[in-house]
Amino acid sequence: MKKLIAITIVAVALSGCATHGQYIERMEAHKSLHKDTVVRSFGLPDRVHKLANGGEYYQWIDGQSGSISVPISFGNQYAPPMYSNIPYHYGCSTIFEFDEWGYSRGYTWSGNGCVWYEPATRKELEELEIPTG
Repeated sequence: MKKLIAITIVAVALSGCATHGQYIERMEAHKSLHKDTVVRSFGLPDRVHKLANGGEYYQWIDGQSGSISVPISFGNQYAPPMYSNIPYHYGCSTIFEFDEWGYSRGYTWSGNGCVWYEPATRKELEELEIPTG
């Protein structure tokens, strides 16, 4: 029983580390930045879509599936504990639109796993800027 309580406390504590609000803050901080800066921040996109007007859509796809084993009975001296596997899936698709000059015009997202562990500050992003000229 003590082990289950400890696991529950750790799970609750860790779940507070990543929030959707921090994800939105991170996305908002990338508005109007050059695509090279966005790529340096997020990594290479999973997909790139070229637009007729010279712009591009960059898409990042993230997901995780698996199962969590949870006790359904704790057992006793006559029977071992019993567990049940609960499946889960978290996914997030983020798309940034860049204009013909390579600057972000905005973003869209979908999924139930769009969270971020720490918000980016504008200063951090400016340090990633690639000099032009």
